[in-house]
Amino acid sequence: MEQKNYKNFVTNCIFTWTVETRISELAVLADFREFFYFTNWYAYGIFEVTDRGVNNMQDYDLSPRQEQFVKRISERIVNLSVFSIGIIFLLIGVFCSANSTFKTVCYGVGCSLIASSIVAYLTSLYVFKRQKEKVITEVWGLNSVFKTRGEMNIPCDASVSRMQKQLDMIGFGFRSFRDAKGGEIEEKVEHGLKIRIITIHPDSIFLKQRELDEQEIPGQIRKTILQLSEWIAKLQKIAPNSDNIQIKYYDSLPLDFLFRTDDRLYAGPYLYGRQSQQTISFEFMTNSKGFEYYMTYFEYLWSDSKDSVPKKKFCI
Repeated sequence: MEQKNYKNFVTNCIFTWTVETRISELAVLADFREFFYFTNWYAYGIFEVTDRGVNNMQDYDLSPRQEQFVKRISERIVNLSVFSIGIIFLLIGVFCSANSTFKTVCYGVGCSLIASSIVAYLTSLYVFKRQKEKVITEVWGLNSVFKTRGEMNIPCDASVSRMQKQLDMIGFGFRSFRDAKGGEIEEKVEHGLKIRIITIHPDSIFLKQRELDEQEIPGQIRKTILQLSEWIAKLQKIAPNSDNIQIKYYDSLPLDFLFRTDDRLYAGPYLYGRQSQQTISFEFMTNSKGFEYYMTYFEYLWSDSKDSVPKKKFCI
């Protein structure tokens, strides 16, 4: 009987100790939850203020390099703040009584915050680089860079094959393009394709200088421009509406090369001492800043003709 009572007494003590321990743990966790909410609110405040500051940088007159510097500093402040909170939790755990639940929780949260800040820092190094790439590819729409226009011809030909609505060009005679795609373009013109071309006037003194710059035979580029004019006249005859095919001339220093289809835009400079087919070129996607930039420039040149306003204009 005494042995049974002793066992019951021990069982009751263990049960009572277990219940009291669980209750105390819940109380500790409740206190910790309030403290965690406070630290979480503090961390959130850091993120909120930092994010608000980064998003409002356009209100300040900062260069792109200064904006990048501010963004990187903001990220470092957030990482350092989270890392510091983790250190605080570890220190609290160190000075807590041994084997307490709160001590274990502090160690766990502290280590988690420190690990998170380290991972976030390492990730930010990659993300920052990706953000720069994203601005170039997704915002400005730069899809490819070609060392020469000869390399550009393969994707350009594919874009021409898909083209149905509009073709805009700035350049000289486009001899290679006419030789390779002349028949295909004529077929598309018959089905309603619209073409606009801006090229240098064949009698311009600047054209003679360009022939010297490219080390071409005198009159060679001029000949290709005259052939281009004849080709345009031919296209106007087979088009459903002759106004679908237009060409304008300018009398000034050569413009950059531009070739725009329905879904792509190719652009590049004319360099001294190099033929146009040996010049670097760029490919831009539609619905991008790069595409819009060049097309806005093209529209400006196209509308800036002698028929628009009674003063000297670009196109003659």
